[in-house]
Amino acid sequence: MNVQMMFILLSSLMLGTTITCASSHWLYAWLGLEMNTLAMLPLIVRSQHPRAVEATVKYFITQITASAMIMMAVLTHVVLSGQWDMKDPHLTVSPVIILLALAMKVGIPPMHAWLPEVMQASDYKTAMLVMTWQKIAPVALMMQNRATPDNMYTALAMLSVLSAGWAGLNQTHLRKVLAYSSITHLGWTIVILRHSEYLALMNLYVYFIPTIPLLFIFMLMKSDRMGKVGISRHYGPIMTALSPLLLLALAGLPPFPIFYMKLYIIGEMIYQDIGVTATLIALASLLGLYFYARLAYTMSLTSWPNLSTAMANWRLRTKKVTIVLAVTAAAAILMLPLLPTQISFMMWYWSMR
Repeated sequence: MNVQMMFILLSSLMLGTTITCASSHWLYAWLGLEMNTLAMLPLIVRSQHPRAVEATVKYFITQITASAMIMMAVLTHVVLSGQWDMKDPHLTVSPVIILLALAMKVGIPPMHAWLPEVMQASDYKTAMLVMTWQKIAPVALMMQNRATPDNMYTALAMLSVLSAGWAGLNQTHLRKVLAYSSITHLGWTIVILRHSEYLALMNLYVYFIPTIPLLFIFMLMKSDRMGKVGISRHYGPIMTALSPLLLLALAGLPPFPIFYMKLYIIGEMIYQDIGVTATLIALASLLGLYFYARLAYTMSLTSWPNLSTAMANWRLRTKKVTIVLAVTAAAAILMLPLLPTQISFMMWYWSMR
């Protein structure tokens, strides 16, 4: 794919997300979601592999079904009330349908089966967009869908953390492990969304930071299975040290920022008198800790077999480190002192709205 086409597609992605996040009209929000979908399809299929074509078809069918559900629910509301406003408090007919459609778009259980398959058939750059940028617009619409009962968000969040934790235990494909990791972190975002929107956005932001350098590391190592990440030491000591640190950061262990974000979320849930839900989701997150720890152990404490028949990459090809990897890895590991300031700024911004 040439540079001009890539620029057009990435610009369409950014424009679609911006339109959705900035709109207060259901039609414009739906238009932004459709721009996102149409721009992602060529990015998924650009390798022209049969599995990529299959993943593109799955992504298209899933996204267009969710878009049709959103439009059906919105048109039902418009016929009954005559209002296109997204913040209409009288949206009582179709908020649950809209929430389920948005859950399908972002890959929340039980509408998540497409996400691991699309991730597995995509390259790491496309998988990065699916795991990070493509979540912003649906989450922004969930924030404005205020007529949905709170217990629906809680049920989806608990289902996300539990099902993704169980499904990720037996995975050996790196992209599928990262897909289930994405679902788990999205569950933490959804569970606090109705009680503290700035904490939900901060949790999403803190999840994005270590995910980007980890995907860059896997891309530089050309690894697609868990058994191949033992060659990280051939890429230099910096890569070997960064990889387990980023995995432990995603696992939510101290002293990394995701751990403190979870503490903030649990504290807010206890303050909102939903401590039982906070306890359950914290216990369910222990399932995800296993596959993070297993992957970190494989990358740092095991060595590639030194047999004459073993296949290993030539180490002189592995010295390339990008600026994006350096900046995002440093931010993921060293941003802890700035986390309280960022949360305070988000709270101030939310209070000024």
